[in-house]
Amino acid sequence: MATSMQQMAATITERSKTLINNDLKKILKEEGTSQTGNKAALQARVIGRRYLRSQQHGLLSPLTC
Repeated sequence: MATSMQQMAATITERSKTLINNDLKKILKEEGTSQTGNKAALQARVIGRRYLRSQQHGLLSPLTC
């Protein structure tokens, strides 16, 4: 199970690197969190939110924009 979660987390991390800033901001807006900062900050926030959600619910949500 942990390996599967790690693979999913890696996939989300890699996927976030392919998104443009507007996509990242859209995801953050839908989650009700800050949409300011450079691309690295936006990516870190998206990844962090996904990781936090995975810990709370035992799964990772898909990364969509």
